[in-house]
Amino acid sequence: MRFPIDVIFLDKRGRVLGVVAHAESGAKALARPRGTRDTLELAAGAAQAQFAIGLGDTLRFVGPNA
Repeated sequence: MRFPIDVIFLDKRGRVLGVVAHAESGAKALARPRGTRDTLELAAGAAQAQFAIGLGDTLRFVGPNA
């Protein structure tokens, strides 16, 4: 399937280094900010509309496998 997504780039502490909104799925490459350790993919528009994720925010993952 090909549909747009939001891509959030995180450092080792979960700090948001970059957000690419509505990235085309299947894109060959996205420029990752220096220091990126993890990426989070969300439905297009969710980073801002649902979660208000922005540069410098810190995301914390909780749960049995976090």
